[in-house]
Amino acid sequence: MYISLIIIILAVFFACISQRKRVPATHSNSNSIVIQYNYFNSYLFLISFFLLFILCFLSKTGDDIPAYVYYYSNWTWKDLLDFEVETGYKLLCLLLRIIFRNPYVGIGVIKFISLALVFQSIYMLRDRLNVGFAVFAYVCILYVHAFHLLRIMIAVGLVYLAYAYIIKGKKKQGFILLLLSAIFHYSSIIVFIAYIIYRIVGKVLTIKKLIIVSLVLLFVYFNVEILVKLGVSNLGILSKYSIYITNIESGSGLAQLILFLPILYIILTLNPTDKNDNMYILCSIIGIMSFFAGSLGYIFEVIGRSTYYFNYFTIIYCATMPVRKDKVYVNVGFTEFNIRSVLSFVYILLYLAFTYVIPGKSVDIITEYEFFWA
Repeated sequence: MYISLIIIILAVFFACISQRKRVPATHSNSNSIVIQYNYFNSYLFLISFFLLFILCFLSKTGDDIPAYVYYYSNWTWKDLLDFEVETGYKLLCLLLRIIFRNPYVGIGVIKFISLALVFQSIYMLRDRLNVGFAVFAYVCILYVHAFHLLRIMIAVGLVYLAYAYIIKGKKKQGFILLLLSAIFHYSSIIVFIAYIIYRIVGKVLTIKKLIIVSLVLLFVYFNVEILVKLGVSNLGILSKYSIYITNIESGSGLAQLILFLPILYIILTLNPTDKNDNMYILCSIIGIMSFFAGSLGYIFEVIGRSTYYFNYFTIIYCATMPVRKDKVYVNVGFTEFNIRSVLSFVYILLYLAFTYVIPGKSVDIITEYEFFWA
């Protein structure tokens, strides 16, 4: 456990020192960004990546790994015609098996791909965010899933890279990546709701539009049981999820509401200055979708995993908070932080508490680390 924790801390440290020398911002689409970094060391950033990759690559822990090992070793080309498991993932395994016969090595390459996609999305937007914060948020929120949730984490990586392309104004490339994510995990279809809303909203996201979007999602929420059951019964590729919708969950959703409050504060307070900023528009929709998807998880537990696609708000957009101006700052003696950065950090702590501490879940993938050759 201690070695794993030390490696993770070192990875965050190298990400932090890869970006230094804060100077006044000279250009930005956002009027609220006042500083930027004029130094970035790619080698230090790569060290951060490889530390996380090696720790993940050498591990065989995780409930889903035995099944993935079996599939990697036994799938044939005929299995591509069976759509119960996503075709993209099966094709990737079949191609990798030509080179890597050892299933753990092949699975390690898959982990490499999913992690590299996330790091590439961070790298593409490094001029607008604090890289160290982004890697820290990723480690706290998603990294543990990269050890064993192989299909969905590749889909998440593709979606995050798609978001980065869209923010950079390359919408066609972004849309293609979103389509590609769906052949690695069908759950990424939910991201198209956010994408459609983003395209409809246009170049300005006013408070009025935010309210309309929220009301539409609220309508979907109250009718989700009917919509999900229709989709599962009429779309063959979703039939495998029928087992998950027989029992309807119940819950107050209080945890999701508490988690959403820092996101809502950031969205509303940045609207006057950033409502024309492409990154703000997309990430605000993603932030609202994180609450929407998380709340749906109280009805259908399996939908709860779709929040991974919308954790992008915390991992990437919240990483822009340290470079922004704010009316409220928190002074800790030797330095000060704007209130949005503090709220972003608090969100991560709350997420960890609601995900692991309060439910009594242990992160045994890291604490009970096993090498794949053991």
